[in-house]
Amino acid sequence: LVLSYKNHATDEFLADLVKAEPGLFPPNGPVRGWRGGGGARLVRMGKAGDPRLLPYSESTLACRGDPDVAQCETELRRLQGLRAACHRVCKAAMLFASHQLDMFG
Repeated sequence: LVLSYKNHATDEFLADLVKAEPGLFPPNGPVRGWRGGGGARLVRMGKAGDPRLLPYSESTLACRGDPDVAQCETELRRLQGLRAACHRVCKAAMLFASHQLDMFG
């Protein structure tokens, strides 16, 4: 897992990694959606600004039916739904608290 403050820094790191570590993928490369060893070994989540990383982007791999990427996307959608539900509950709780303060404050 690589996290950085700027997308450009992530792209630079991953482009250098792909260049320096050809063993990350089998000879046929990630463009064909390698399935050996549990799917892609490198997935660029989010928009890749560097064209060299497009074959590794989640959207490219998802289009090829990579099961690991599909599972991550499903989990991400589930978590986004939970986040939205938490926001709704927090907003309702804050509204309720403000009404109580008006009534009893």
